[in-house]
Amino acid sequence: LASWIAKGAATAYVIMDGSQYLMPATFPGYNASEVNGFMQPFVAQLQRLAVNYTVSVQGGRLIPREVLMSADSNRALTAALREISSNRAFRIIGVGTDVSRGGDVPNASYATNVANETLITNRYDPLLTQVTGLANNSGAYLNEGDFRQKDFQTQFFGGNYASLKQVKHRYDPEGVFYGTALVGSDDWEVASDGRLCRSSESN
Repeated sequence: LASWIAKGAATAYVIMDGSQYLMPATFPGYNASEVNGFMQPFVAQLQRLAVNYTVSVQGGRLIPREVLMSADSNRALTAALREISSNRAFRIIGVGTDVSRGGDVPNASYATNVANETLITNRYDPLLTQVTGLANNSGAYLNEGDFRQKDFQTQFFGGNYASLKQVKHRYDPEGVFYGTALVGSDDWEVASDGRLCRSSESN
C-alpha cells in the first residue's frame, strides 16, 4: 500500500470477518500495464496464501435528465447501453433519484449507538493506540474520528495543537465557537444539565 501511495494512488479498503475489499484503487496518470505491474506483488501474495479474489474495473457517468426526456437522445443512450451490455464482461448499474427530496433515515437506536460509541472509546481507540503509538506521525482523521477521543489534542492535531489554540484564543477569546473535540474545547466542561461551563484548568 505504501508503494502505491508513493506513486500518487488513491485507495480505500474494508476489512470484515472473513472478507476484505480493496475498492477503489485508482492510479491517476498510469496505463493499465503499469497499474498491473504495481499491483503484481500484492496479487502474488494473495495467490501464495491461496486467497480467492475477484477483480473488477469500474467507472461512472452522470446522465443529465434532459438526455432521458428527449426521445432522440434517449434512443441513442439506449443503443449505447445495449452495445456495452452485449459484452458479458461488462455490467451496468444505474441509480435514479431526486436528491432534492429528503427522507427519514432509519438510524440505529439511541441505546445501540451509545453502546457502540462506548466500545470504540474504551476498547478500540486504546487498542489502535497500542499499535500505532503516540508519535506525531500517527493520529486520527477528525472528520470520522471518535468525538469522545480522550487525547484528541494529540490524536487529531498532533504537534500543532498549541499553536492552533493560540490562534483560537486570539480570534475567539470568549470561546463563542465551540465544537466537541475541536481546538479550545478543553477550555470547557459539559455539566450534568448539558450546559457548557469553563473548565477548572482554563480558569
